[in-house]
Amino acid sequence: MAAVIISLLVHLGGAIVAANWLMGMPGGDSRHHGAEDVELAVVTDTELTDLQESAVFETEPTPSFDDPSLDDPLEAPEFQAEVSDASLLGGDLGQIAPIGGAGEGLGEGAGLGADVGGGGASFFGVEARGSRFAYIVDVSGSMAGKKMDALRNELTRSIDGLLENSSFIVVFYSGDSRILGGRMRWMRAAQRYKTLADREIRAIAEGGGTDPKKAFEIVFGLRPRPDAIYFMTDGLFPSSIAAYVAQLNESGGERTPVHCISFVSRESERLLRSIAEQSGGTYTHIAEPGT
Repeated sequence: MAAVIISLLVHLGGAIVAANWLMGMPGGDSRHHGAEDVELAVVTDTELTDLQESAVFETEPTPSFDDPSLDDPLEAPEFQAEVSDASLLGGDLGQIAPIGGAGEGLGEGAGLGADVGGGGASFFGVEARGSRFAYIVDVSGSMAGKKMDALRNELTRSIDGLLENSSFIVVFYSGDSRILGGRMRWMRAAQRYKTLADREIRAIAEGGGTDPKKAFEIVFGLRPRPDAIYFMTDGLFPSSIAAYVAQLNESGGERTPVHCISFVSRESERLLRSIAEQSGGTYTHIAEPGT
């Protein structure tokens, strides 16, 4: 009997020791060790979504043309003209004093329609067919003031009106040439690219002379080639340009129409008419900014 009592006491003492040890382990009742009770927060689906979106907006950088996430494998850069990268990407658009001038034309306000080839474009009221459009636009010193404001507005409006299955490229020229976005490639007319284009167009500054030679080399060097080219100027450019544009155009097989636009001044009428006629394009004169 005494042995049984002693055994019971030993087992009872061991149980008490084991219980105290378990209470001190993680997961035990921590209230006996000075810890505070923790309350669980309940978050609704709407609140969780708001928190996730705010985190994305705080961490995502402002997109740019250099953002790799904007690259489209279907629009890989293809450029074949032999033009200096330094002159295209870092060139100064204001190295030569303005020459002044512009032109007149082959049917003012004439257009080719915008319902053929899967889409179309309109620039200063001139319509063009196709899905790939190149803009070669004058930003020389003589464009300062209202003319430059009108160009920015019209260029933004034209690009914004392109269908998303279209592509575009913009080359600004004066004494040198610069590509919108600094990339020698077609850009798909998706809204993200249109937004970036608008930001850069608003920031472009005028200055320098009027020489579109390199701009035409850039555009005719693209593959695939443009379906249509808009060429706009308010200045008198070198007379050799007309023959050079014809040479570039004929080197690629089927000719690309060049729609020529003189802005305010008509000094380049003869040259612009010649380029339009040789390419199968049109000529239009814009008498005043905003008209």
